[in-house]
Amino acid sequence: MRWLIALVLLASGVGLYLYPSYHHATQGAEIDELALAMQALESSEERVPSLNPKQRAKLEGAIRLDIPSIGLSGPVLETTTAENLDVALTKVAPTMRPGEGNLAIAGHRSFVPGRLFNRLPDVEPGDVVTITDPADGATYRYVVEEEWVVKPEDVSVLEPTETPSLTLITCTPIETAENRHIVRATLVDASAKEVR
Repeated sequence: MRWLIALVLLASGVGLYLYPSYHHATQGAEIDELALAMQALESSEERVPSLNPKQRAKLEGAIRLDIPSIGLSGPVLETTTAENLDVALTKVAPTMRPGEGNLAIAGHRSFVPGRLFNRLPDVEPGDVVTITDPADGATYRYVVEEEWVVKPEDVSVLEPTETPSLTLITCTPIETAENRHIVRATLVDASAKEVR
């Protein structure tokens, strides 16, 4: 009987040890698939039918965010849900559009470097953040003005701004997520592109 208990404990320990690796691998695969699906939406109408129904539903109303200084490029999904936050960045208020008011985008800090908002605290004033909207082909360029840390209950960062702004929000420190790291950028230009 002792050997059975020992075997169960050993199997449980191995499972607990391997689960984070499994989660990171499956999460990474879904993040990559979603990014490729977003590229398909942006590049050619001919490739859009190849999207599976789940990808198509997730990407409905999505925009793309690029921060070259930290090597981040990925979709921003229209709604904030636990499932969406696990694989992408999300708009805090789905009705907000780039170039209007204070567009707030939230994202987790994955423990895998380069994934989601893992490196958001490395963004500095002067860095460029670009939003591309595949719905109309427009591109919006923002420049980071400031960054700071707030408590989770401080929602003043979501208040309207006098000029079109972008507010990026993630947890910090990465180990305990007890605060929120905020990056605020201001719109400097927008350009329309012909939709294919």
